[in-house]
Amino acid sequence: MGIGRRRTGGLRRWQQHGCRSGFQRRGRGLHCGVELRGLQQPQVHSRHGQGQQQGTCKSAPSSVQGHRNTGAVEPAEAAGPEIYNAPPRFDRSPASTMKLASYKDGSRDGQLVVVSRDLGLAHYATGIATRLQQVLDDWNYLAPLLQDLSETLNHGKARHAFAFEPQLCTAPLPRAFGRTLAGAWPAHRALRAQAEGKDAPVDLKVDPVTRLCPGDWGVGACDDMLLPAGVTQPEVAAGLAAVVADLPAGVAPDLALEGIRLLMLSVDWSALPSMAGDPATSLLPFASHWAPVAVTLDEVGGGWQRGRLHANLRMHCRGEAWGDIDCAQGMYFHFGQLIADAARLRPLRAGSIVSAGPVSGLPSGLASASWVERAARMQLARREWETAAADTAVEQATTPRRRKQPTTPAPSDDHQAPAALRDGDSLRIEVFGTDGMSVFGGIEQTLLMQPGD
Repeated sequence: MGIGRRRTGGLRRWQQHGCRSGFQRRGRGLHCGVELRGLQQPQVHSRHGQGQQQGTCKSAPSSVQGHRNTGAVEPAEAAGPEIYNAPPRFDRSPASTMKLASYKDGSRDGQLVVVSRDLGLAHYATGIATRLQQVLDDWNYLAPLLQDLSETLNHGKARHAFAFEPQLCTAPLPRAFGRTLAGAWPAHRALRAQAEGKDAPVDLKVDPVTRLCPGDWGVGACDDMLLPAGVTQPEVAAGLAAVVADLPAGVAPDLALEGIRLLMLSVDWSALPSMAGDPATSLLPFASHWAPVAVTLDEVGGGWQRGRLHANLRMHCRGEAWGDIDCAQGMYFHFGQLIADAARLRPLRAGSIVSAGPVSGLPSGLASASWVERAARMQLARREWETAAADTAVEQATTPRRRKQPTTPAPSDDHQAPAALRDGDSLRIEVFGTDGMSVFGGIEQTLLMQPGD
């Protein structure tokens, strides 16, 4: 009788950990449950939206499995037939703090490596996954394994770690299933329209102007930019992007936020056929360079709030600082809204990239992250000074006894329109978090023109 009670107690303890029936020893680990032969094995939605069959003990404690389980079913969802008709959830693992990169190895997709938090060390993900897309396809299983490797690397205990070299990196995700480009910062479009003497578009805070753009050719952060023949005035713009999981069509913005797997930093090169037209639609993108590493949301800690990244973007062109911009400031549409807009009519596959468009600073000042916006800001600043100087001259002419000096300083060379990008121009872009550390690593490249005929 005592033996029976002990067995029952053991069974109950294992049932509390998610196993429905008994346990048995297999090798070094403990595996619970019995095979459900001849019985229907329903598909249960995991926390990340991927299905998991009951009958295998994938919800055992982390001490048994050896890693944190991200596919466990929430207690409220563990029973009842309504779970199978409920919409999938895309909760992310609370311990998913990783920086991932892809080293050049002669293949199209590169070799996946895990990078330390300070960007000093790296470790090949050999034995877990060879490329990043594999991890995105099977996130619930592979992400915890990469997380364990990341923790080992950050604690300096990885046996085969080596110095991280951004020059050897290709884009973290060189080939994406799809990519959309939106305009999360309305100031970017408004400033250009204002500089051209036009009224700002009426849909600035209604439509993010999401459009498809090439995502099958991601270039490394330190690779030179070879300008295509026929492009005489290129546009360069720095922006943020999110890599998402499988998301259904018509997903809500709050649920779309839960489907973000990684964040990335990019610099997009586009052809500027003319300065006329809507800046959101007149650009012709032809290349995208990506920062060395992609990061999980938990890696940026408190910098991720309400679908926005609170971090400072610093851009230098020709050695000149173009500004220090808070990425969250002025971002009207958060990433959840951008992802939902991209998934209005069709589902998004794991590995799809949703770009937020050029980062834009406050309406006042010269801080900018694109050539077009910087030219517009300088033009507006000079126009403002000329208007103020004219008003002051009129006031002095009407009241000669009250000699007032112009309150607006005279424009300097900095207020002149920036020269068009030319052969040999250098570019550096980097984002720094609230802790002062580089989030994605830096983008450093040189613009090279096609040789003439």
